[in-house]
Amino acid sequence: MPGLTPWVPILNPIADGEQVRQSVTNRMPQEVAQRTVHLKEVLDSLLAGTALVARDVAVETGVLIGHAVYFDATLQEYKRAIAKVDYDPVSGAYVPSPTSFVTGICIWKHTGTRADIVQMGLAPLDWTNAIGSAGNTPAEAGAYYLSGTVPGHLTKQKPPVSVFVTYLRGDTYGHVMPTPRDVLEQHVHYTFGLYAQPAGVVACTNPNNPYVFSSVDPASPGWLPASDPIFGGMAPVGAVYGYNLSQHPALQRVWPPMPLGSCYVEMNGVGVPAGRFSADCNGLWWYDGCYGRAPWPAAEGCPPPSSSSSSPSSSSSPSALCDSGPTLEQMGFVRVDPTQRSLKLYFTKMVFKTDQSVVTSLNRNRSAIPIQLYGCDKASTSRTGDIYADFVLDLLYSEGNTGSAVIKNLVQTVDGRLTAVRGPVVEGLIPGDFITLEGTINPLSGLYQGSVKVNSDPSYLRMRDIAIALVSLDNVRQDFKNDLFYLAFPKGKTSQFRGRVDLPTTLITNDMILRLNFWILALDGTVLTPQAVPALQMSHRILNDPGGSCAMQSLPLIDTALVPLPTCDAIVNEYFKIDSYDIAGIQNGDQVFFTLKRVYNVLLDTYGDIGILRMQAQLVKPSSSSSSP
Repeated sequence: MPGLTPWVPILNPIADGEQVRQSVTNRMPQEVAQRTVHLKEVLDSLLAGTALVARDVAVETGVLIGHAVYFDATLQEYKRAIAKVDYDPVSGAYVPSPTSFVTGICIWKHTGTRADIVQMGLAPLDWTNAIGSAGNTPAEAGAYYLSGTVPGHLTKQKPPVSVFVTYLRGDTYGHVMPTPRDVLEQHVHYTFGLYAQPAGVVACTNPNNPYVFSSVDPASPGWLPASDPIFGGMAPVGAVYGYNLSQHPALQRVWPPMPLGSCYVEMNGVGVPAGRFSADCNGLWWYDGCYGRAPWPAAEGCPPPSSSSSSPSSSSSPSALCDSGPTLEQMGFVRVDPTQRSLKLYFTKMVFKTDQSVVTSLNRNRSAIPIQLYGCDKASTSRTGDIYADFVLDLLYSEGNTGSAVIKNLVQTVDGRLTAVRGPVVEGLIPGDFITLEGTINPLSGLYQGSVKVNSDPSYLRMRDIAIALVSLDNVRQDFKNDLFYLAFPKGKTSQFRGRVDLPTTLITNDMILRLNFWILALDGTVLTPQAVPALQMSHRILNDPGGSCAMQSLPLIDTALVPLPTCDAIVNEYFKIDSYDIAGIQNGDQVFFTLKRVYNVLLDTYGDIGILRMQAQLVKPSSSSSSP
């Protein structure tokens, strides 16, 4: 059932120029009628007095009809409520979250951000948005509590943080009566008188000296050495004595306190400093065994004052002297009768079901995560009680993982969280052309991984091209044939090309050679009959790299003797390759000058022009070299 009929704030009478239509004529009467209905409903609700409604208030856009809301004092608007608790760092306790304090239920939405809120009373409305229809019909009768999982929703199942909101009658009406309260205040206060005595016999001591047990009796009530086997090695670091709970059944039945920090101890009516005792699930512990500060009378173990041998012995203790206490205590005085002492323990413990409002058990969501949960003994795994969490790096280890993204660092953010910083690394190496690797090969991926040595393979120089620089042209001309460039060695003349090759300064081994290749273009003859192309001749000289600064080398003055190159028969416009001129004895950084020459013989050389389409210099390994000229 909806809420009030919306109020029409402004009436719109007929204006000049409007069409004479039913909707125009009836507009203002309809608005007046809507106002009348609104006023009637308001009057009826006042007369009936069934609900207290805050009308036309600001709400967040997510609030729907039926949603339970709380008031956000910061934004001054109503928001969807949710049951939970927050940690208060000031008090060190868990307190109900402001979102748990339900102030009403949305009964009507005027706009996306304006609504009516029923704060208390009997109200009819559609509850679908609040409780849905899964498992319950939208108006099923019963008590409904604020949901702890979905904001604004209600649930019949009482959650751990329980906030009662409404009781539905089953006929769309609900008795709205939110009951905000501190859901963590259900606990019991305990007070126990402790046995202020050693469970055994201690030797008499004096100021600035510790007590020493002469004998231990685990079957007696009181305090035992923290190292006694009855505690199973569970004593905290620094503890001197432990309370014998096994001989105090009433206390043992309700131990441990919850929370553990609720313990308070009085000695002779005065609060004991927190650093002198502690409580955990294994027991109650005492950290000061010195004269006047142990959990028993200062004169424990000493003869009665009337005895003639009343002086205590300080030589019976093998321990170091205690820290000096107050001046009076150093002189043997204490604030109370040294033969009397009383101890009282105060603590709280949550009652049945109240512990559901705090963490009662802790589980790992996956067995492989590196978090291990231990009980108080810090040895066996546990899910309940006092939990100790340990980060077990062994659980992080696995073989065969692939991918280059790894965790490189753990960085603490502004809010105190640790963020794992991921980044790429080299997952492995694969040898490429002319590269060799030394190291461990992953048999599955074939990658080199771990410490890998990378070697360059000099064989990559086997057919490596090196640029040829032009030095001079003697009777050689640059020419074109069908837009193709070539160097022409003309008919009837001796002509030559002078070139230079600059060798690289590294990676040349002693057994490498320099090979010169030429593409020869036949420019004479017919297209039918091949004709012998005159052989060109080659010579060269090597200028060695001087090496260091001011190192001297003798300048070679002449080339080697001319050597004719192989030749072929070809028809006109055919070209062929000659790659048989090899130069040995080269070193890193050398310069090689060479001459390609056509020697004209008037009787023997009647051939026309000879063309050079390409000159190529290559460093070659011996395995692919031919004999040097």
